Amino acid sequence: MIYTVLAATSLFLMSCANNTAEQMVLAPKAFKEAIDKNAAAPVIDVRTAEEFNNGHIEKAVNIDYNSADFETKIAAYPKDEPIYIYCQGGSRSAGAALKMKELGFTKVYDMQGGMVAYNSEFAPKDAPAANGEMTMADFEKMIDKDK
Repeated sequence: MIYTVLAATSLFLMSCANNTAEQMVLAPKAFKEAIDKNAAAPVIDVRTAEEFNNGHIEKAVNIDYNSADFETKIAAYPKDEPIYIYCQGGSRSAGAALKMKELGFTKVYDMQGGMVAYNSEFAPKDAPAANGEMTMADFEKMIDKDK
């Protein structure tokens, strides 16, 4: 009995390891370095068109993960080449990465934390927010005043 449980557990753990080996989650800095290094690799923004139009990574193409034609559009890309994806906070791109794996993609790189983390890492502190309402410096001043 114990051998059966151990064998089943081992098989389960091996299958989990194989499932995650094909999809990688990269921190924003590593993600940027990878897309800069692999200039020909596609970068897919899986947010809505409105979110995309409010600011996106320079070479990104917008394919909304929640659109009815996501699978059709994403299937146009090579399944055995690196492909980089991101969203606003990381949830949609994680779902997209899993879907892409189901569709046969083998090298999906998902940016951890999405555009929120990317902007936090790379946007200048005094740059206006995507919607133009407040800079990060203004926000920090507001927090300091309201302690």
